[in-house]
Amino acid sequence: MDWLRSINAVELSQAADRVYLRHRPTQGPLYDWKPVLDGDLIPDYPTKLLQAGLFVDVPVIVGATTHESLSSEESPWDVALHRQWPFLEPDDIESLKKAYTERSLGYKEAGGDGIFRSANLVFGKAFSKVWLYRYNQATSGATEVHHSADNWHMFKGTRTGSNGTVVFDSFNKSEAAFAEELIAYWLSFVEMGDPNSSKLDHSPPWPEYGPSNQRLCLEVAKDDESGSGSKVEKYTDEEKALHLLWVQLVDLEISTFSLQAMSQGQYRTPVADGHEQWYIDESPKNRMVLALLSGIDEEISWSLFRLGHLSFQHGHRFFLKPLFGLTDALMEWPMWWVNENGGLPQRDNLLEGAGSLTEVWAIPPDVEKKRKHALESLLIIRNAALETANAAYLVGNRRTVPLLTGLKTLPQTPLNAEFIGYLAEIFHAIAGHLVLPNSKKDRPTIPLKEITELAATTKDRSLIISLLGGLATLFQHGHNSASISPTSPALDTTIRYLPLTFDGPLLAACLDYLFAHLSTPVTAKAFLHHKELANTIKCLVALLLSEQVGQPRQHTLIPNVATAPQEPSVPLYQLTTDELQNLVNTPEPQRCMDWLRR
Repeated sequence: MDWLRSINAVELSQAADRVYLRHRPTQGPLYDWKPVLDGDLIPDYPTKLLQAGLFVDVPVIVGATTHESLSSEESPWDVALHRQWPFLEPDDIESLKKAYTERSLGYKEAGGDGIFRSANLVFGKAFSKVWLYRYNQATSGATEVHHSADNWHMFKGTRTGSNGTVVFDSFNKSEAAFAEELIAYWLSFVEMGDPNSSKLDHSPPWPEYGPSNQRLCLEVAKDDESGSGSKVEKYTDEEKALHLLWVQLVDLEISTFSLQAMSQGQYRTPVADGHEQWYIDESPKNRMVLALLSGIDEEISWSLFRLGHLSFQHGHRFFLKPLFGLTDALMEWPMWWVNENGGLPQRDNLLEGAGSLTEVWAIPPDVEKKRKHALESLLIIRNAALETANAAYLVGNRRTVPLLTGLKTLPQTPLNAEFIGYLAEIFHAIAGHLVLPNSKKDRPTIPLKEITELAATTKDRSLIISLLGGLATLFQHGHNSASISPTSPALDTTIRYLPLTFDGPLLAACLDYLFAHLSTPVTAKAFLHHKELANTIKCLVALLLSEQVGQPRQHTLIPNVATAPQEPSVPLYQLTTDELQNLVNTPEPQRCMDWLRR
């Protein structure tokens, strides 16, 4: 580092340009001067770090121009994409080409999405407070809004030129007003972490992406020279689909690049397992599904391990529906455990008297092996259900409701504790998509009564949180609210744990269920006659008081001290000439005595 600092910056830049020009024609972007994964300052690819939550969660503004692209000219797909992403497979390039050409889009749009715009989706999902924008104002004389077009207004007419130069173009009234609006948004964000704090009065409020799924389109007003042309718009589903495709493919591509680079000794960063494309290949011949159906224990264990890793570390791109046969294969062992251990007819009576069996002796090895498969399969389903698309898909699967009957049939023994916990978390994840039938004759339904009783009787904190959270989510659906029982045991459980204000997750689950329970006139009226009504109100009021922010008050600790008025000072005595002469001529110590007398 000291040696680099001693080099002239111009010489260093020229040397970098020579290396770039020498290798660019043959090596593509691999010799571009970009950040390197050194395992220290940059431990992994930023996309992977963001997806894993390994970053400082601060407020963020992120966006792109409307016509961001790698090139202003159309190029052959295989050449252009392979040049920028050299480890993309031909099938990946074909998938991208098909997705864009079906929407009448070309490589210019695809390249802009891949290198710029798809990052919006990554940032939008990763950060807690993020504001997205689409910059839609071309520079002077341009017909499209290309990369860095926003510099013109952000720096009041200045644009970057070639070789470090700048170009200045003046504004008309509308453009000048837009520049002031743009700068006000950004300065508000710099000052307060929110672009709305000091925005101009006529500028529209900029919504956060997370709660609203919206962004701000920034552009000059067309009709009003002093007004705002910016407007709030939705991040469309079509854009999301294309951007998500890029995130998935680039994630695979950088992992392949890491594998090849590490094999050549270029990087020392470890590569996470489970990235190979065929793990999630949407084909009836998917390797993972075939391994699950093989009946070979080693193959099954290997597949469950890989799927468990993929569903946990990369749940954002692990979808059950496209993987033909995977969900039914994963349901096989959990359903066996629910049926065999639930007291239903057992083929070989292997688990008859399971409670005493597990308390004294280990279960047979072959049964333990199948139980392990059941637990691992259920964990994968649980991880997958955390994604909204997978939760909705599981609700439509014919085996999901029978699987949840395990909450009713499985005895609460140590052997079943983990299994029941996973079932409760699956119920919590899919509850928002469940619609209870008007009659049990319509179709099988979840064991609602047993779930509420389990929430009331169990002492497992995690199980209580999952069950109360699932019931609250279930009953927030208007159609399901008719199934709330005014005397539900879950209500008593909620009231019992409500005073535990120090336990945030448990308190949140109790409040959510209480809110859902009291959301109908029938249950709200019945609650007015509940014996614990007074205590519940006391707890809620105490909770409100504890969360109020007190106003600062000033108290004077020491009373005002009165000081005596200052006495007028006595002027210094001035000796006359005669007195001074007499003192000078008087010998000591008589001189001092005469001086003191005066």
